[in-house]
This record gives sequence, structure tokens and C-alpha cells, in this order.
Amino acid sequence: TNWRELNCDAEACTLSISSTEKPSENMNLRFARHELIKVESVRVRNGKIRDTSNMRRKQTRKLGYSYAVTYKDPQTGETQEPVAMSVSSIGRKRPRIAVKEIQEYLDGETSLVKMRESSGFDWRGLLCIIFGIFSLLFCALLGQFNDPKPKPKKRSITKKRSTL
Repeated sequence: TNWRELNCDAEACTLSISSTEKPSENMNLRFARHELIKVESVRVRNGKIRDTSNMRRKQTRKLGYSYAVTYKDPQTGETQEPVAMSVSSIGRKRPRIAVKEIQEYLDGETSLVKMRESSGFDWRGLLCIIFGIFSLLFCALLGQFNDPKPKPKKRSITKKRSTL
């Protein structure tokens, strides 16, 4: 499971990354509002941002959609590499909305932004799968006892006359 969260208030932003697959990626970083440089829509594959400028159309179709934030490190002041907010594709609409909201924050139109992306299994999905298996078994068991009785074959009248 992987969580990536960006919480920004009027003065500062907090970028939190929590991963159970790769614990080395875990971080919790707080930086000033003016150190958030930009946000952009990106294409991802296996959690890494891919450059699509020299790809063919068929190659770009295989990539997923996400968004990335770029910030300055508060200790060194250097601009960091863009951080993808999702390791898997989150569709086309969600990154567009997230980029719009964070851009409004950067332009000073809003003073609060909360973005959270997660990947992994969801307990509701697991519950639906288990419920589906039980209902399938229940229908199969009850269906065994509710078979319609076979109708007896009717003898045709022409066969009776031919025997007489």
C-alpha cells in the first residue's frame, strides 16, 4: 500500500509519502508556501515519470495518468525532482482537477489544499469479492435442489393408429 499526501495551509505545505513496499521512500517534509514551485500532469509507468516527447502513440497509450509536484528543499534551497503523487494511473480527470486546485493555491486564489492519493487494496473491495463468492456458492447449492421436473414425452396419435 502506498499513500502520498499534500496538505497546504496559508503558510506552509506538508508532503507525506508512506509506502509498505519500499520503506526507503517514506518521508514527511514541511516547507514554506513559496517553496512549492509548480504542479503538472504527467504520465507514469511503474511509479516513475516518463517523458512522452519522443514516444510513438502506441507507446504513450500504455502509460498511466498522474500529477507531480515540484518543490525546493528547505535545507539546501535546491529545486527537487518532480514527485509523482501516484505510483499507478488515477485516470485522466482526477489529475486535471488536482492540478487545477493546486495551481489555484499557487496563484493565491485559495489558502487551503488537501490532496491524497493511495494505491493498494481497499477493504471494501475485498469485502465485495468475498460476498460475491458466497452468493455464487449459495446460488449454486440452492439451484441444485430447484431443478424443474422433466415433462413426460407425449406419444403422437399417428403412431397409435399405425399399431392398430
